[in-house]
Amino acid sequence: MIKSIWFWRATFGICLGLTLWGLFTPMPPEPGFQHSDKLMHFLAFGSVSVSGRFALREVSWVLFWPPVLVFSLLAEWLQNWVQPSRFFSEWDIAANVSAVLIAWAAFPLLARINVGNERG
Repeated sequence: MIKSIWFWRATFGICLGLTLWGLFTPMPPEPGFQHSDKLMHFLAFGSVSVSGRFALREVSWVLFWPPVLVFSLLAEWLQNWVQPSRFFSEWDIAANVSAVLIAWAAFPLLARINVGNERG
């Protein structure tokens, strides 16, 4: 994997920026297929979770994962509050939360792979 902390910080910034844009833009992107927005929510929150954890490795897991999980829960309500033209969906919340939980569970393996590649 990538060694540079600056790569991960830039990736995290891009992922977070695109996720916030996707959440709070007045009109959602055109769907590519039925329920594609659920896939987009899952990919967005998964990429923010993984890139954010690599970017903020020095931060304790207690200070990283719970706030990311809370944001994944609240994002759909915030979206509806900021952009009333957008529709609230429990399934979007499920996609957000499942992406964060899977990233949280998979991160120790991803970090081990990353460290192993840095040595070799």
